[in-house]
Amino acid sequence: MAFHIALLAFSIMLAVLYFRFNPVHHSFFPKCPFHTVTHLYCPGCGSQRAVHQLLHGNVQQAANHNLMLVLAVPLLLANAVVHLLNLFLNQKIIIRLWHSPLFARIVLIFVVAFFILRNLPFHSFQWLAP
Repeated sequence: MAFHIALLAFSIMLAVLYFRFNPVHHSFFPKCPFHTVTHLYCPGCGSQRAVHQLLHGNVQQAANHNLMLVLAVPLLLANAVVHLLNLFLNQKIIIRLWHSPLFARIVLIFVVAFFILRNLPFHSFQWLAP
């Protein structure tokens, strides 16, 4: 239980940090090492800026930075809610979809496709780049 409380406190501190400071204007946020070395966008590139925009309610701006993150937020929030319900209500709610090998394959295909498409040099895919 102490681990979960510490994790929740850490998450809140990160949310406050990303709310108060825009990664575009502050150099203490880490840069993507993959992009630094290859000049390609990894699936996570733009996530810090997207989180900042989401915390301010700017969903469109967040999607411009990292569409995949914005699409994943409902799943991440649902998973967090289920986990908290299981923890505090001492229940065992399981969402079978998330434990399905098919779901894991679909997520992997989506992430790889997003990675490839956002790095293609064609104008029609440039909107996926941060």
